[in-house]
Amino acid sequence: MRLTIASHLSSALCRAAAVEESVEADARLVLRRFAESARDSAMLTVQGVLYYTTLHVLSFFGVEKAIFAFRSDLEKAVCAAAGTWHVTASGARHHYSLLSSMDADYSTPGYTPNEDFPAVEGGPDATLNAHFASLACKAVYEKREIVEDLASHHWGLTLVGCGSVPAHWTDDFWVPDLVWFCAESARGVILALKGADPLWQVNLKADPPVSKRERAGVTGEVHCGLWRGLHQRAPRAPPGTTVADTILAALASTPSTKPIYITGHSLGGGLAALTAALVAGRAPALDARVAAVFTFAAPRFGDDAFVTSFNATFAGRAFRYVHASDMVCKLPPGWGYRHHAAERLITSFPLRGNGASASGRILKEEDDPGRVAFWTRLEDRAAWLFSGVKLVRATVRRDEPGVRTALRAALLAVPGFSDHFLCDYESALRQELVAQRQVLELRQLAR
Repeated sequence: MRLTIASHLSSALCRAAAVEESVEADARLVLRRFAESARDSAMLTVQGVLYYTTLHVLSFFGVEKAIFAFRSDLEKAVCAAAGTWHVTASGARHHYSLLSSMDADYSTPGYTPNEDFPAVEGGPDATLNAHFASLACKAVYEKREIVEDLASHHWGLTLVGCGSVPAHWTDDFWVPDLVWFCAESARGVILALKGADPLWQVNLKADPPVSKRERAGVTGEVHCGLWRGLHQRAPRAPPGTTVADTILAALASTPSTKPIYITGHSLGGGLAALTAALVAGRAPALDARVAAVFTFAAPRFGDDAFVTSFNATFAGRAFRYVHASDMVCKLPPGWGYRHHAAERLITSFPLRGNGASASGRILKEEDDPGRVAFWTRLEDRAAWLFSGVKLVRATVRRDEPGVRTALRAALLAVPGFSDHFLCDYESALRQELVAQRQVLELRQLAR
């Protein structure tokens, strides 16, 4: 009896020690993130503390386990409340992910993807190309049945290939889920890579390492988490075949006359740019076909040497979209990380004057770097004010889905995270595309 009691007591003490060690590890992560954010801006520091402290509390009470246990039910409930179900051509009904539930509009205003993508006029960074890239980024967050239906029946494309590797922990770090698809239109090819699953944000430890190192085939040092994600073993593939190998093989299987567009949102934006760098280093024939790389809300992932080489290789072909005070675009702060060119800043409100786009919301770095820098600082320092104004405007006008407005209210204290959602990037490009056509119509009438 005494031995049994002693055994139970020893087990209880071990579990308590393990819990205490886990809590201490979580606390160290919060402090590390506080130090990281302090490198960039005071506003980012405050938001970082609020955001990661909240995650610390959620992690302590195991909220992420409950969310993942009822994930499908949660997504169905949100779709039912928003009325956003996807019905395939065969009549099957599927629920969207939480990301698409905020804005499930996959329509293409005034163009047919199979016939009009990529655009003939406007160069590789034409707004039509950027808008369709943002739609592809939205689609890659969905289950395969929805992606196949969108590609073939909604957009008229041919799905060339797709892949999925679930998120998992290795011995020393967490590897996010890596999902991609490659599709072909009558005139071009698009490759979209998924960002980190939004629900993983409630798990404090679900964060790729911020270390970087030199890798074969690219110049300079790159983010270890992104590199290992692309170079993990591809499922249902011969031994030694990596995810990057399968992506390059899918691209190589498309007609050599068609230009390639590579895109991704958030973590997927970093993966997209890194994939483009791998294409340039390993497949020169494919690199000659890469017309543009569009990234949305991408984090930093390379050092000075890598970015210098990337900018030289993809000059006039790489375009990095940043929305308002999106905090992910400021990460990782410091530690030798840099962003590649060329930035496209989407402002919270329309601007006028030289350098403003048709909708007034998109500023190009190469046109006026000083103005982009000014509005970047202003968006950062006035983040809470702008976030409040956008919430009031959305509530009064009701010009966005109710789920998105509700999320604005829930994330009012962390505007940098609220500005990260892909639906805001896509809607801004949709507005720009419509505004450009209105300007063109007015000019034609004036003649």
